[in-house]
Amino acid sequence: MLSSRKTKTLSKTKGARVGSPVTFAWGAVAAELKSARLSRSLTIRDLAREVGCDHTVIFRLERSTPVAVEHLLSLLLWLGREPFQFTAVERKFKARLAPSIAKKIAGPSVRKAVKAGKTGRR
Repeated sequence: MLSSRKTKTLSKTKGARVGSPVTFAWGAVAAELKSARLSRSLTIRDLAREVGCDHTVIFRLERSTPVAVEHLLSLLLWLGREPFQFTAVERKFKARLAPSIAKKIAGPSVRKAVKAGKTGRR
């Protein structure tokens, strides 16, 4: 078992899994969520009540901090977006995916964010 010191060090590294071919654009989700929330004149607490989560989840997500999958999915549903629209897969692994999945992954906006280094990987 890892000591608490090593665990803290590992949790600060970039990417949820070491060597993962998938990148999620947390920064793009954060920007879109905040923009949609403000355009609808909602506070963070109003949105939290509407979605059914704690206000701290939205606070963290708007600052590009990863949140639990169930909260992320409910907020993406609220936005009317799919998780695939914010993911990118390394080219060598993309060839192994089913064609229908490969088309959904790595849309143009995510590819630009990945190239610019704005993926918010954690």
